[in-house]
Amino acid sequence: MLHVDLWAPGSIKDYRGNTYLLAGMCDLTGFVVQSAVTTITSHDLARVFFQEFLLKFGMCGLVVVDAGSNFLATFEAMCEALSIRFHAAAKGNHKAVSVERYFRFVNKAVTIATNDRDDPTVWVPASMTAGYAWNSSPIDGTDILRSVAAVGRPFQFPIDISLALPPQLCSDNATAVTQYLKFVNEHVSFSQAILRYLVE
Repeated sequence: MLHVDLWAPGSIKDYRGNTYLLAGMCDLTGFVVQSAVTTITSHDLARVFFQEFLLKFGMCGLVVVDAGSNFLATFEAMCEALSIRFHAAAKGNHKAVSVERYFRFVNKAVTIATNDRDDPTVWVPASMTAGYAWNSSPIDGTDILRSVAAVGRPFQFPIDISLALPPQLCSDNATAVTQYLKFVNEHVSFSQAILRYLVE
C-alpha cells in the first residue's frame, strides 16, 4: 500500500522547470520514493509513477490519497489508467495519509537548504537528500532501518564520499578492458574510473 501525494515549495521552479515533488510512502515501512515533476496531468503522473516507482520498487496493490487533496481527481485518473486500486482517506485525517508527515520533514529540510545556499531553486536536490536521510532512519518504534526492510540493505548516513583517486589496476585483463573502452565510449575517463571501482 502506497500513500501518495504532491508537494511544492510554493510557486518556485528548479533550473529544469520542475514544480512539484511526487512522493509515495510504503504503509508498512515508511520508505519513501519520490520524483520531481514538471506537469501534473493524470497522464504524466501515471508515466512517472509507473517508471520511477512501480518498475523500480515493485507493484503496489492500493494507492491512498488524502480526500482533501487538490489533486484527488488527478490521482484517481492516474490509478484508473494503471489499473491500481484507489482509496481516498477521510478529509482532514492527515494521520491516515502518512506521506503528509514526510512532507513536514521535507519542508524543514528544504527551508534549511535554501537558506544555507541562498537559492530557492535547490529544492529538488535538497528534498532528494532529505528522502535519503528519511530512508536511512529506523521504522517508527523499531530499530530496523527503513531501507533494510524496503530494499534489503542499509543506507549509510551521513553520506561518506571519498574524493581520493581510484585504485590502480594490476590485473592484465582489467587493463585490457580499460584499453578497449577507449574505442567504444566517448566518456573514457568516467568509464575507466567506474570499471576500476568495479574490479577492485
